[in-house]
Amino acid sequence: MESRKRSLQTPSEERSSKRNCTRESTEHKPSLTDAQSSLEDHITIKIRLRSRKKANINDPKECQSAEPKSDTGDVQENFRKVSGDNLHIEYLDEKYEMYDEFSNFAWLEPIDVIATDEKTSEQVGCCMATLVRRQKIWHSFHKAMRMPFNELSVLAFDLFDRYGRLKDDYKHHPIRRGSGFWKDQLDEGDIILIEDVTIGQQHRQRGIGTRLVQALLSAASKKTDGGKFVVLAWPDPSKGDHFHESMENLVGYVNCHFIDRNDTQAIRWLRSVGFRRIGSSVWFGALVGYGTDESPLPTIADDYDPPPISRPTNLIPESILHAFKTPKGKVLLKVLQKYIGQTEPEDERWLATDDAGNTLMHLVALYHAPDCLIWMMGQPGGRRLRYARNHNQDTPLEALELLLDKSRTRRFTRDFLLHWSDVFHHHPKIAIWCVVTLMGVHLEPKDEVWKGLAGGCTCGECFGGCMSPRLRLALAMQAELLHVMYTDQLAVLGPGQWVSDYVEGALPSYCSNMMIHSRSMCLGLVSLLKHTSECLRAGMLPNQVNIMSIHDRDEKDKVNTKNFFKGGGRVETVARIVFEAAMDDFTSTGESLPSWFEVEDIDELPKCPNDHEYGCVSIRCGYATIEPFQDF
Repeated sequence: MESRKRSLQTPSEERSSKRNCTRESTEHKPSLTDAQSSLEDHITIKIRLRSRKKANINDPKECQSAEPKSDTGDVQENFRKVSGDNLHIEYLDEKYEMYDEFSNFAWLEPIDVIATDEKTSEQVGCCMATLVRRQKIWHSFHKAMRMPFNELSVLAFDLFDRYGRLKDDYKHHPIRRGSGFWKDQLDEGDIILIEDVTIGQQHRQRGIGTRLVQALLSAASKKTDGGKFVVLAWPDPSKGDHFHESMENLVGYVNCHFIDRNDTQAIRWLRSVGFRRIGSSVWFGALVGYGTDESPLPTIADDYDPPPISRPTNLIPESILHAFKTPKGKVLLKVLQKYIGQTEPEDERWLATDDAGNTLMHLVALYHAPDCLIWMMGQPGGRRLRYARNHNQDTPLEALELLLDKSRTRRFTRDFLLHWSDVFHHHPKIAIWCVVTLMGVHLEPKDEVWKGLAGGCTCGECFGGCMSPRLRLALAMQAELLHVMYTDQLAVLGPGQWVSDYVEGALPSYCSNMMIHSRSMCLGLVSLLKHTSECLRAGMLPNQVNIMSIHDRDEKDKVNTKNFFKGGGRVETVARIVFEAAMDDFTSTGESLPSWFEVEDIDELPKCPNDHEYGCVSIRCGYATIEPFQDF
C-alpha cells in the first residue's frame, strides 16, 4: 500500500513538476485572506477531479451544474468563478474512470489543484488533496480509511476513534489536548486532507501556494453541505518515507524507532493560512464555513507546540536495553539490581532514559515486568520515577495505559492498520499487575475491577470486563424504547406492514415471511425486547442464557415467544436489533444517550473507552459483531 499517486499530467507538466517542484514549506508569508494575488504572475489555477459520477451522487443538489462542456482532450471541463479566478474544474472522461485507482471508494474523491504559467504553459505548482465523505463511513470509519493509502490510515488511527470522532485524549488530556481549542469541531462534516503542496523553485515567495489552497477550499465548499468542512494537513516533507514507523507507533510497538521531525517553515506557513495544531499531534487543522464567533481560532502565538526534543545525554546503556528483550523476567530483575541496586537515590543512573525519553520505570511497565516494577518502587531512587514523563509527556502509568489501549483497538499487519477491539479478549495478567502496581491499589484477578482493567476499562465500573455503565444504560433504554414503539406500531399497522417497515432486514427471509401472517410471532419478538432491557437493568450481559432466564420468569408471553422461535426467530436477532439501533443513535448524535432518552444525572456516570464498544460486547455475548467487515 503506497501513498496516493499524483494526478494525471501532460508529459510537459510532468517533466516540469519533476524538475522544479519541491515542498511548499519555504513559502510562509501570504495568508488565505491576502488579496495580493499579483495578476502579473499570469498564473492559471486548474482543479482536477477524477469522477463526475461521484460528484453527482455526493455533491449538494443545488451545487450540481448542468452537463459540462466538452474539451478536445480526454477531460470534460466546467468553469466556475472561485475567489476571483477563472478556474477550470476538470472531470476525467467517464470512459477512463474505471482506471481511477479510487473508483471503488464512493466516499473518497481526490482533488488536484494545478498552477500553470499562462506564458509558458509550464506547471509551476500543485496541491494534492482528498475529500472524505465522512457521513458515508461513520459505522466503519477505521476499516474504510485503512484501505486507500497510507496517510489516510495514519490520520484515521492517530486523530479519530473508530466512528470518526476526535479522540478524547486530544480534547481533555492535560497535555495532549494542546491549546485546548479543538473539541467537537472535528466530529462532524466532510474532511479535506491536504497531502502535498509543491511549488517550483523559481516561483516561490509569490503567494502561489496560498492561492492553490485558497482555490481548493473555495471549490470544496461547493461540494459540501452548507459549505462546512474541516481541513487537515501533516506538514512533514519526509512523511512518505516514514509511514511504516508511524504505523508501528500507532499500534504501540515498544521498540519502534522514535522519529522526531519538525519542519518549522512548513508549520509557519500553515499557521499563516489559518491552520492550528490539533492537540499535541503532528496534524494541523482549519475550519471552513464556521463563523468566527462560533469557533474563534487561537492566535498564532497562543497555538501549541510540543516541547523541543533533544537527544538525552544520560542514556540507558545498550546492554540494559537489550536485557528488556529477554523472555525471562528474573534475568531482567538481576540485571537491574546489578546496575542500580547499590546506587544512591540521587545517582544519575536512576534518571537515565532511552531515545524516546522513557526512564527505566517506563520501560519496566511497557515490557510488562511486574517483579521489576515492584522492586523499583520499593527503592528510594525509583519511587520518584513514578511521576517522570517521557517525550510524549506520559508518566509510566499513562504510557502503559496508552500502550494497552493501542493493543486493544488496533493491529498492524501486512502494511495495513486494522481495528481490533471487536475481537479483543483481555490484556495479559502481567500487564494488569503492572497497572495496579503503578496505581498503588491491591487487586486480584478474581476481582471485578481487575476483570474490567483486563477488558480495557478505565472507569472501574464495567462488568463482564467490557460493559460500561453508559453502554449498559444506552442498550437498556434502547430496548425499552423499541419495545414501546414496536408494540404501538404493531397495533396500528398489523403484522404485514409492521414486519416490512421495522424488522424484515434483521430476520431470515423464511422467518419474516412467516411473521407477516403471525401476530403471535411478532409479539414474541416484542416480548424479547422487554426481557433484554430487564436483563441489562439487572446488571447482566445480554447473552442468550441471561435473556432466557428473564424470559422464563414471565408466564404471560411464553406462547408468543415459543411461536417466534418455532418460526426461525432467535435471541441473537433481537439483541442485534438493539445493538444496531443504539449504535445508529450514537453515530448520528455523537451521544451514547441521546437527549430524547431524558436521562437524569447522566453527567454522574463515568466515561470509559468501553462506552461505544457495541461490537465487542456483542461478541462477548456470543453473537456476531455489529460491524461486519465490508470491502470498501
